[in-house]
Amino acid sequence: MSGWHVEPLGGGLGAWAMAWDHLNRRLNGGHPLLDSRFVDALLTHFGAGDEYLCAHRNGQGVDGLCLLRRKGPGRWESFLPDQAPLGPLLLADAAMLGTLVRDLPGRCLALDLLCIDPRFSPEAAAWPGPLGESGHALTIDVDFSTGAAAYWAARPKKLVANLNRYRRRAEAAGWVPRLVHHTASGDLPAALDRYGALESAGWKGRAGTAVAADNPQGRFYLDVLTRFAASGEAAVHEYRFGERLAASRLTIAGPAMSSTPTPRPTSWPGRAASVRSCTGPSIGTARCSACTPWSPAGAGRRRRRRERRARRALLPRRADGNGDARARRVTGHLRAPPSPRGWRRRRG
Repeated sequence: MSGWHVEPLGGGLGAWAMAWDHLNRRLNGGHPLLDSRFVDALLTHFGAGDEYLCAHRNGQGVDGLCLLRRKGPGRWESFLPDQAPLGPLLLADAAMLGTLVRDLPGRCLALDLLCIDPRFSPEAAAWPGPLGESGHALTIDVDFSTGAAAYWAARPKKLVANLNRYRRRAEAAGWVPRLVHHTASGDLPAALDRYGALESAGWKGRAGTAVAADNPQGRFYLDVLTRFAASGEAAVHEYRFGERLAASRLTIAGPAMSSTPTPRPTSWPGRAASVRSCTGPSIGTARCSACTPWSPAGAGRRRRRRERRARRALLPRRADGNGDARARRVTGHLRAPPSPRGWRRRRG
């Protein structure tokens, strides 16, 4: 039977995980942030029990999936915890949303689909009904299919020269840099603890939002890393000066894409991590959020794209039904990297 099927979830994707991954591979080539392992972990650790799975079928099978929750009387929105960089939405054709509002429980007056990446969703012109959309964040794709050497050859010469100069200064001072990669499941808990300690030393620690082994964020990230590590698609990359940890990054990957953003390009620990992400055996593209004025220039096949927080009002909206405008960060990485203590230059 074709059409929408809507059912409440009990804390995870359950039997829908296989259909979710099949559609993600078909539409997005297996995007890691839309992988069932990532989405199921979000539901497990941050679900409130009021989430609904909406599945659309045509004559050939499932061609639409999304996770929604009630926002208020007559209003629905995407399930989107703060740890979700992308909204959990898989659609072969946006036109099918026109019937979703009819099939949702109760009366649906407005449907908000949050953190929509135009690279991984139908064109905005295809969305049915009255449409309200706001630009939310700027991100870029970096094509690494030509390899690390070609990537860095396309960077501005002054940038590369400065990075090399910083490295030579550190080595002359006895700070020998090295990059360590942890991919085994047994190594990930300790690596995540070190990540949390580094993050706690900065502003996230002062704000109480840093990762820790005993808080929900820490349990979530360890769960995600462990799930992806079982297939060799998770890693924690650490940049060290001798034995001192200077930078750390959590990554997950899909068949042809890494969810690691290019690290801050003005730091040569970031350069080393970039080279690592370039040279992965199956990684052709990295989703990035570190956009700077020099980013588009001389970057080979690097692309810029705009990720949007989109409101899709599929039925006329009341004058007072605009809802809130919560700002959510839309990035292509698993988590923002912590800033090492003392790394930022003083202004003055």
